[in-house]
Amino acid sequence: CQSFGLVRMAVFMAGGSTLIGFGVLCFAEHSILNSIGITSLLGIGYSLVGAFLLLPPLLNFYFSSAPEKYKEEPDRSRRVRNRYRLMEAYPRMFARFKLQYDPLFEDLSRLLAPKKDTIRKILDIGCGYGVPGCYCLEYCKNAKLIAFDPDPERVRVATLAAGSRGEVTIAMAPNLPDTANGADLALILDMLHYLDDKSVVDLFTNCAQTLAGGGQLLIRYVIRPQNPPSFSWKLEDFRARSAGSGAYYRSMEEMGELIEKSGFTILSNTISNSNVELVWLLGEVGEK
Repeated sequence: CQSFGLVRMAVFMAGGSTLIGFGVLCFAEHSILNSIGITSLLGIGYSLVGAFLLLPPLLNFYFSSAPEKYKEEPDRSRRVRNRYRLMEAYPRMFARFKLQYDPLFEDLSRLLAPKKDTIRKILDIGCGYGVPGCYCLEYCKNAKLIAFDPDPERVRVATLAAGSRGEVTIAMAPNLPDTANGADLALILDMLHYLDDKSVVDLFTNCAQTLAGGGQLLIRYVIRPQNPPSFSWKLEDFRARSAGSGAYYRSMEEMGELIEKSGFTILSNTISNSNVELVWLLGEVGEK
């Protein structure tokens, strides 16, 4: 690549000029200046040699060996983290902590288990950084991910994480991308409280039209707790309200009515075993 050649030349010129600048101090008659010159010459010289001779093969090994290393990794969470390993610190740490502390993934595995071998296309609505979508890709080996989010930075990260098995675009619910037609599974995770009832019905209706016959809609939504809310609930409530559209919390009965109104049959609508503030709803569209 021509740009890499320019970078190599720039590094070489910078290192060479610095070597010459400090190297002349080696000829100084003053002992302290002479020592500074020798020390700087050796230190910068070793650094330059390392930059050209040691660093390239080490980086090549780091970039090329890791995919093979994690390809057969039995731990699904580690395979997902590997998708973020070369990114900036924040998305990398976000993926790590979400996989470690969010109970979503244990429930997700259980809910997807009956149809994991038949899922070919997954639609992730409001994908964020794409961690749940990538988890589904690792769980459903033959699936392709179609995802969207209104945040360009999150779309960028999710695109890199999904790789060749994903297509991530900038869009906002309730509209769905055209490429999602024929999806076997649609995911709506932790974002319905950002939408009013009309937008939710429009989103569910669009999902029913987009999904293939027998396709499923899997939702995790937030409910208002009867007991004093947890810190995480207060934080999410603050985020929803600060977004400017308000926060719309619905009961299990209200959510069931909305999804049935959109043409889905409810298969389950249960509170998460790990968090009473979260509910999993699974709906299925009829054969077309």
